[in-house]
Amino acid sequence: MKRYLLTLLLGCYAIFGLPAQTFISGIFQQTDQELEYLEDLSWEPFLQEKQRLNNKGYRLFDLETSGIGEDRAFWGIFTKSNDRDTVALVLGWEELIKHKRDLAARNYLLTDITGYALNETESYYLAVWTPDKTPHKVFKLDTKEKLRAHTDAMARQNFFIKSVKVITTPAGIPRFIALYHYHSIPQRNYIYLTDSKEAFNEEWIQREHSGMRLIDFDRFEENGTEFMLGVYQRGQYDHQLVRDLEKNIFVDRWDRMEAQQELRLISWHIRS
Repeated sequence: MKRYLLTLLLGCYAIFGLPAQTFISGIFQQTDQELEYLEDLSWEPFLQEKQRLNNKGYRLFDLETSGIGEDRAFWGIFTKSNDRDTVALVLGWEELIKHKRDLAARNYLLTDITGYALNETESYYLAVWTPDKTPHKVFKLDTKEKLRAHTDAMARQNFFIKSVKVITTPAGIPRFIALYHYHSIPQRNYIYLTDSKEAFNEEWIQREHSGMRLIDFDRFEENGTEFMLGVYQRGQYDHQLVRDLEKNIFVDRWDRMEAQQELRLISWHIRS
C-alpha cells in the first residue's frame, strides 16, 4: 500500500511538473507488530480505506494531516489488533471535549489527537479512541512554558504525557495539544523542546543511554524560529528518527531501514 500510493503521487508530480511539497519525519523501531499505512488521502477516501483495514483486523493508532487550510490530506498507521478504533473530526475544542467525555463514559481511551487551524480562533480536531478504561486527560495550552509546567503538574497526579501535537494558526501562533494517560505505577515520560538541532541530537543520545526512547516528535515555528519537540518513554529496543525529508527521499530511506535494519515506521510527522 505505502509504495503504491507514494509512487503514484510522485509520478503525477513528474508528469504535470508540480513540485512535491510534503516533508516527512518518522520514528522507526524494532517491533513484531503487523502494520499497515494509509497515505495522502482526502477525508472520505481515508475513511473508506480505514474501514477496509478495520474489517481486516487492523486499528488506527497514529493519525496525521497535512496541507494548507481546508485543503487537507490524511495519513494513518494501523496495527493488527482485536480492538477497534473510533475516529472523530470535529470543529471546535468544546465539541472535542464533549466527544471525549461521552466516549470516556463508554470506556473508550483517547489514544491520538491532532488538528489544524482555520483561523486565529477556530480549529478542526481529529481524534482516535480505542476500548480501554484508562483515565486520561487532554489540554490545549498556549505557550511552551505552560506545556512544561502542566506536564510536571500532571505527573505528580500520575498522569503522564503520551503525545503533543502543535497546531499553528495562520498568524504563526502555536497551540499545544497535550494528551496524558494515567498509570498507577509511576512510569514518567519526558518532554524535550529546543530550537537547536545539535542540542536535540545530544538529548537523543543521552536519553537512549539512560533507557528512554522517543515515542512522539513534532516541529513548529514561533516568531520565525523553528523548534523541535520530543516525547520520551522508558524502553529497550532499537529505534531511529528520520527528520524532515522530502517525500521521495523519505520513502527511499523507509525502504532501506525496513530491509537492512528491520526497523518499522511507528510514528510520523507530516508537513506541507
